[in-house]
Amino acid sequence: MRIHLLSLLLSVAAVYAVSAQRVWHDPLSALQACIDGRGWSDELRQSYHRLPDRFQSVVRPAVWQLAKNSAGLYLNFSTTATHITVRYVVSEARALNNVVALAKSGVDLYRFTPQGQMQWCTCFGRFTMGSTPRDTIAFDYQLTAEASQRRADGTTEPRTYRLYLPLYNTVEWMRIGVDSGEAFTFLPAGSEAPIVCYGTSILQGASASRPAMAWTNIVQRTLQRRVVNLGFSGNGLMEPELFDILAELPAACYVIDCMPNLSSMPDSIVPRLTRGVHRLRRTTQVPILLVEHDGYNNLYTDSLTRLRYQRTNKELQHAYRQLLAEGVKQLYYLGENEIGISSDEDSQIDGVHANDIGMRRYAQAVMRKLQPLLP
Repeated sequence: MRIHLLSLLLSVAAVYAVSAQRVWHDPLSALQACIDGRGWSDELRQSYHRLPDRFQSVVRPAVWQLAKNSAGLYLNFSTTATHITVRYVVSEARALNNVVALAKSGVDLYRFTPQGQMQWCTCFGRFTMGSTPRDTIAFDYQLTAEASQRRADGTTEPRTYRLYLPLYNTVEWMRIGVDSGEAFTFLPAGSEAPIVCYGTSILQGASASRPAMAWTNIVQRTLQRRVVNLGFSGNGLMEPELFDILAELPAACYVIDCMPNLSSMPDSIVPRLTRGVHRLRRTTQVPILLVEHDGYNNLYTDSLTRLRYQRTNKELQHAYRQLLAEGVKQLYYLGENEIGISSDEDSQIDGVHANDIGMRRYAQAVMRKLQPLLP
């Protein structure tokens, strides 16, 4: 018993010794704004939200609550460390019925190679999600291959990493820890005009397996361009207030992907979209991509659902033709068949929301449309 107790005390002491040697870095205390994947960087220096506080009185409460979620947000940092720990607290439940905890509340780390390629850093068996809101979540990355390489060639140059934040939760605070003596620097958020995406739960990230697999993050990672994710689960309703907000952003292009939230109110599609596009055109002439409802995997077994979403797409087609007739330029269209989800029975988790297969299909379809349009 004494031997066992002594062993336990030594183990605890070792843990505390290691913990004491860690240095923790707060992204919100960086010298320059480092949270990317959103606009309004200066206004949002002290939070992980997607919209500034001044919009709380402008948008509906449901939209405001979802705007606190960190969907599409990421940060870059450079470090010489080969042991990286991310600790943070979120304010909502860990998972949803159709969004797993790793996607809703987890983080995703990637490393840049010297050639600029991005490599996924896994933390298999080394993360803890806690059980209730405000329990500390921790992801511990032991980059053993990196450590071996550094021992072999004596390299001490820092490497650059990208950390994707949770898709469906609100981050209260976050710290990134490295061993004492290792260099660490947060890199400033980009300033180039982003691809601005506005839409629904699928756009927000339901139901990817982890944050980096949301289709907007796949587009961002593949094209190496800034992407702003303004997906609001169940609330992408093309309201005038949201188009006013979109018009504030100096976008490279816009992706309007709201049809899944409008299938119960199809008569509103033409007036809302035409008004919204004209609102954007008062500010900018950049490309605008309109996206059809991507469809359901059960379209052959549920005829009512099929008819409802097909009606939605017909209304979108009507709006598109009307806008072209009114002389709107730089307006583009992405159809359900081009996305290819409804014809692939393996692409959705619940017959509605995209899994990783569906997310990749979505991203590839959007990129095929956008790449020829972007400088």
